[in-house]
Amino acid sequence: MFFYITLFLIVILLGLKFPQSKTLGVVLMWVLCFLSMFRADSVGTDTFAYMDVGGMLYSYGFNSGDSLFGKSSELITVAIYLIMYYYSLSPRLAIVFFSLVTFFFLYLSLKKLKLSYCIGVVTFLVFF
Repeated sequence: MFFYITLFLIVILLGLKFPQSKTLGVVLMWVLCFLSMFRADSVGTDTFAYMDVGGMLYSYGFNSGDSLFGKSSELITVAIYLIMYYYSLSPRLAIVFFSLVTFFFLYLSLKKLKLSYCIGVVTFLVFF
């Protein structure tokens, strides 16, 4: 836990010290994305649940007799879990996918709004 608190403080300090550095902002995003993808199963409140492929499919209402996506409206999420289930892929795939999507759309949002990447990363950490 000490590592994550220290990282949190370093990112905030760097983001506030060099708010207009696009390169630093992108590097900070990649570092946070990488750490998010390969965090321990015990980090975060939902990580352990996301790693339980069968449990997630059940919670989304998917049964073998149901239509392809059961009763869920989260089609992409269920599709990812179904692919992982049928091809016996690592549950880590879900965490990697969610991390990449999150930081990709953070990047696109900051780019479209023409906001500082460093300040955007700091804001993301503080409010997320």
